[in-house]
Amino acid sequence: MLSIVLFVLKFVGIIFLVLLSLVLLILGLVLFAPIKYKGSGQKYGECLQVQAWVTYLNPIVRILVQYPSEHIVQVKICGFTVFKTGDKSEEEVPDERIQKTTKEKEESSFENNKAVEQECRSQEIIQEKEKSDSQPSGVSNAGEQAVSFHVNVEDKTDSSESSAGTTKRVNEIQSDSMEQTDTAKDSIIDTVGYYYSLFQENKDLILDVLKIVLHAFKTIMPRKCQIKAVYGAGEADKTGFIYAAYCALEGYLPGKIVFEPVWTEKFAEGEFELKGKIRIIHFLIAVIKIIANRRVRLLIKKIRSV
Repeated sequence: MLSIVLFVLKFVGIIFLVLLSLVLLILGLVLFAPIKYKGSGQKYGECLQVQAWVTYLNPIVRILVQYPSEHIVQVKICGFTVFKTGDKSEEEVPDERIQKTTKEKEESSFENNKAVEQECRSQEIIQEKEKSDSQPSGVSNAGEQAVSFHVNVEDKTDSSESSAGTTKRVNEIQSDSMEQTDTAKDSIIDTVGYYYSLFQENKDLILDVLKIVLHAFKTIMPRKCQIKAVYGAGEADKTGFIYAAYCALEGYLPGKIVFEPVWTEKFAEGEFELKGKIRIIHFLIAVIKIIANRRVRLLIKKIRSV
């Protein structure tokens, strides 16, 4: 009996260790295995070509993007194509005969609707003429004058009473709207002041969080980057502004970037090539560092309380 219990516990322990090792293997692959990306392209004249690859545990997952090409996006898993765009099946392309019949039906229905509308308008005109002929002119004019005089007298008395009420209502609405705008302005000023005070109190903390985020994003920057560009905005001042920004940031840009300005024409040509890696572990470490800070949690609570 004891041997059977030990055998069952041994079997359960082996299964547990196998499942635990699988979970650790999957976590290790997700966190530490790099997602590699690569891109290249060129533009000379009107010819533009761009290619990009994203691979994960190559050749298990592979994504290819090309422009222009038949297959703009293509996804492969273990060598099998799972998704691709650019192909048009026979079912999606309609036959020319079907297109002609549909156009003929639409044109015929449109003409029928026009004819029906014209008939309805002619009948309405005929009915209006018959009504106008059937009524006598003298009686109708006298009755209309009497009714109009009576209505004008009543309108004058009603208008004098309603004008006073409308002025009161307009004044009340204007006062309410002024109060609402004043309260909205006060609330906006209060919220802006509150956020400004929070920023002043936690300026050092916000700068530390930004440093952590920037350090995480530096890991996804391309390790190999070569760009050759010839650009002109069409105006010398705009081109000079762009070239000045390039000269100021040249030391911080990754890889080898060459920029040649064209001062008198609107022009854009060049080519690029870049490679890099992305590891999720770097972003996970950054998130843990930010959340583990007690001051960050207190700041988030204060922002939510607004």
